[in-house]
Amino acid sequence: MGDHLWYLQYQIPQGASLLGVVLSSDKTKVTNISGNRYAHPVLISLANIAPSAHAKASLHAYLLVALIPVAKFIHSNARLNHLRWPHKWAS
Repeated sequence: MGDHLWYLQYQIPQGASLLGVVLSSDKTKVTNISGNRYAHPVLISLANIAPSAHAKASLHAYLLVALIPVAKFIHSNARLNHLRWPHKWAS
């Protein structure tokens, strides 16, 4: 893999550089007053930022790309529950 990155570096224009990105997501509560509302924020950051900087929210090392809501299903019927999990459709 390391040699492949050198190959890619030689393919881009002089003075340009490759940057790695980090995508992350974690379920989080998005409201405190109107009930249990959750979402999965999708965050992006550069891979060459020091881990100590990633840990400090005040340094703004991450940028919010998307906020994916967690759907609350109103049906508790077992026949409908399989519709929640697309990965189970293949089995």
